[in-house]
Amino acid sequence: SPDIVRPDSKCVGCGAAERHRMLRLVIRDVLQPWATPQKSILHIAPEECLKDWLSGLFGVYHTADLFMKGVDFQEDIQKMSFPDASYDCVFVSRVLTIPPDLEGSLREMRRILKPGGMLIVAETYSHEKTIEFGEMRNYRSREIGIDLIEQFQRHFRKVDEFRSGAY
Repeated sequence: SPDIVRPDSKCVGCGAAERHRMLRLVIRDVLQPWATPQKSILHIAPEECLKDWLSGLFGVYHTADLFMKGVDFQEDIQKMSFPDASYDCVFVSRVLTIPPDLEGSLREMRRILKPGGMLIVAETYSHEKTIEFGEMRNYRSREIGIDLIEQFQRHFRKVDEFRSGAY
């Protein structure tokens, strides 16, 4: 419930929640060895606690969001204005429940990735199958199911899954 307050869930130093700490471990193991100053990243709906670290890994660090203030680009993930093959990496966390066109969002992220690029997606799986609402409910279009992995496999040649239990 949104009314539940967990006062000890956030880091007092950087404001990271548990999910951010998990992301940092995955970034350390997967993204950090791959990133170089010659590569670029687009951070969609950027989390403040990850910005400095991600921007330090890449020569080009851009942020984008449709509604968030202070980002480099106001972009709709369903139809972005970037040219094909614009970024080496696209990083998105807890966003795919929102856009009505999930397939369009996946196509767009794939489209703006350079050949050999990497998409990092962090989502919470609530069900086996994704539940589509058919309308916006509490600013969401869906609840994500584990079947999202199958959708990724249709768009991307290689899909790796990292679960918190491994960390």
